[in-house]
Amino acid sequence: HLLFYNNLEIVNKKIEEAVLKIHKHKISQLKGKDTRFCTYISADNKRGRKEVKKNTYNEMIAYLAEVYEIKAENPTFKEWFYTWLDYKETITTSSKTIRRHEEHFNKYLLNPQSKLLNKKLRDIDKFILEAECNKIVKDFNITKKEWGNLKTVLNGMFQLAFEKRIIKENTLKLITIGIRFRQINKQPSEKMVLQTGEYEALLEYLDEEFKEKQSIKYIAVKFGLFTGLRIGEIIALK
Repeated sequence: HLLFYNNLEIVNKKIEEAVLKIHKHKISQLKGKDTRFCTYISADNKRGRKEVKKNTYNEMIAYLAEVYEIKAENPTFKEWFYTWLDYKETITTSSKTIRRHEEHFNKYLLNPQSKLLNKKLRDIDKFILEAECNKIVKDFNITKKEWGNLKTVLNGMFQLAFEKRIIKENTLKLITIGIRFRQINKQPSEKMVLQTGEYEALLEYLDEEFKEKQSIKYIAVKFGLFTGLRIGEIIALK
């Protein structure tokens, strides 16, 4: 239920329908050099009317929704994740990416004790989200990289909610993680040896990723395994 216009902003279909039910004046696009959208609303003094112009139809609907105090839907955090995931699936070619997003949500957020799960999106402020995210980092003792994976999911959810005007801003951008991430102690390079099964699994993974994404980097890694060339040498190849 999304409408996309030339400016690539997103308007909720239900909001548009609600606006058009209330708004009695015609919304028309000007002709000539000025191609903005134009309509009329009641003047502030309730006498007469005043003209309103917006660059796009999308902006006009959003403006009128504020005038008439029409609110967007307000789903729960859990409901919104699946809405976002469905939307993400339409713009992502990799099914593995969608599966990973769902795995991260299930592991860290699909928790009966979570204060986010059944909370309405507009009720999740900076303090609630910040506390819950720091709690996840602490309870699961996750690395900075793993937090990055989870952050991708959260940022996508809140950004779409912002673009659909369910919330006033992307709340995730306001939070700070104060809990220290788990540090990874890397083994000395001489001890990092692939076992036969691991080596075969790596080759299989590289083949699958190249087949799906057609990116030369997976072939470059495989070529390096076979030849022993250094990274700089592989990059210099024509």
